[in-house]
Amino acid sequence: MSKSKKREMVAFNCEKTMGKFITQAGAIVLQMSGSSYFSVPPIPYLTVTGHIDDLATAEAVVKKHANGAAAARDVVFNILKKDLQSYKEYVQSLADAASETTNAIAIIKASGFSLKATGVRIKPPLRAKQSVAAGEVKLFGTANGSKSKYDWQISVDDGASYSNLPSTIMAKTVVRGLSNVKSLFRFRSLSKNGLSEWSVAVMITQ
Repeated sequence: MSKSKKREMVAFNCEKTMGKFITQAGAIVLQMSGSSYFSVPPIPYLTVTGHIDDLATAEAVVKKHANGAAAARDVVFNILKKDLQSYKEYVQSLADAASETTNAIAIIKASGFSLKATGVRIKPPLRAKQSVAAGEVKLFGTANGSKSKYDWQISVDDGASYSNLPSTIMAKTVVRGLSNVKSLFRFRSLSKNGLSEWSVAVMITQ
């Protein structure tokens, strides 16, 4: 009798604030569309990206306190949330079909969703968090041992080009002075083991 493969589960922990949810959705689309694992999504990536942009626009109208704006925003929110639920189910189906547990884990981690393994969420290598201050974002990377240096980059043209940010000796940094645009961030580390590859980019929409 063949040994059954442990089932690795996809976790979708929906962010509670609208700005963070928009960022979360963008990060998932960015990672899935850039991975060969997810070449046949149930909903085209351009369609979901359009829903993300629609939600960002609707949220901006809400902040202007326009009548009926919140209800209109919530309609778009529910559409996008349903999109992401479909993506989660798609990723889970691919992970379930993987021949080995390691392959299932790789698929889930490449998707932008979280991996639920023995009740523990696995943190992505790079996380972005919007600060309370306008135009400010905090970045947190995976530390790579003592005496390491971390390089950071930003893109404001959907990853077509990147600009360098100041390097740090800790796996975190703060980026200030961002304008009201979609920004992508990535990082790499230089340690005694050499220079790492650039991380998968994460997205923040101000």
